[in-house]
Amino acid sequence: MEAFDCTHVVLHVRDLQQTHDFYHGLLGCSVRVFTNRILGIDLGRMFINFYPRKQDLSQVSVNHIGLELPTRASVNTWFSYLQQQGTDIYASAAQTTSKTQIVLESLDDLKANQGYGPYRFYIYDPDGFRLELHTWEGVED
Repeated sequence: MEAFDCTHVVLHVRDLQQTHDFYHGLLGCSVRVFTNRILGIDLGRMFINFYPRKQDLSQVSVNHIGLELPTRASVNTWFSYLQQQGTDIYASAAQTTSKTQIVLESLDDLKANQGYGPYRFYIYDPDGFRLELHTWEGVED
């Protein structure tokens, strides 16, 4: 049996313009389509289609969307850029002894709050979807 690739994800959001401003304006993602009914953005080899939320979808749950970067230096560069833009940046609750998230204030905080898994940090989009920016560079089993 052949392996498959994930090609796309569909998410329902409150405001397509805010979502566009976050993914295209802040993160620099390419836009496939943007109308009052759909926003499609490219994320590497996959894409996300965003549609306006038509009802309360509080039962739907997404843990996070992973955005892989090639090196620790590129993770650090994104961290610094997002911090300069005023974006709140978090460590994973799984990386701490408590169940609350830690706000990362500096690259030193980022480096000090790495647990198992990839070198990473998290941000939230306007609808509360969590994005993990990470690399596996230098991670040992």
